[in-house]
Amino acid sequence: MKQIFFGFLYILYIPNVFCQTASDIVNASSAKLGYSSLVDIGVIQYRILQSNNLTIDQEIVFTASSNGDLRADVQLEDGQVSFIKNSKGYFQVISGQTMPLTSEQTIQNLERFNFLDNFYTLWGFSDNVKLGKSNGFIVIQSKDRSKKLSVKIDENTLLPMVIEEDVSGYGKRFQRTIEFREYKEFAGLWIATEQTLTTRGKDNDTDLSEVIRIRDLVVANHIKPSFFYVN
Repeated sequence: MKQIFFGFLYILYIPNVFCQTASDIVNASSAKLGYSSLVDIGVIQYRILQSNNLTIDQEIVFTASSNGDLRADVQLEDGQVSFIKNSKGYFQVISGQTMPLTSEQTIQNLERFNFLDNFYTLWGFSDNVKLGKSNGFIVIQSKDRSKKLSVKIDENTLLPMVIEEDVSGYGKRFQRTIEFREYKEFAGLWIATEQTLTTRGKDNDTDLSEVIRIRDLVVANHIKPSFFYVN
């Protein structure tokens, strides 16, 4: 079976105000993320067009419910593969067979596509951050020395443009950079409909270069709760 990769989708809306402390920026951003409007909507669905330097191009259909249920459907040459989160746990459906989803990386990626999660909670930001400015960006950076994590926000539009973090996997440490472009408004949110993900090893070699394009974001209240459950 063709190997499946998940990219990363992040949404952040920051109010058009400038706060003097990092804590103020984080709190104001969290309050204005806009996820409450999506809770009112109920269910949203969108397509992701994903391409990377590993010659794997694929389309993923994501569905998210305000109650936390998630589903990602990937159409492969030999059939559809689905990844599901519901109140009973995490599951994958391959060739009609349902089994528990145990890959921590896949679970993490699936969770990060959830529009209804708070951005800063998702990334582990807390009061232990510092605020700065650099080359037209407002920079919010974690003070935790064990893990590099920073967000660069455009000083004029106050939209996030870059996330940088250190990650681990396959016995190695990597630096991951995500760049956000082509912002569009949907249901009160500003969504970066094109995102570039670059992961580098400690020797600064590029292990993964990936482009994510978000298309056809729609309200999908016609989808029933049973869509997130499989036998």
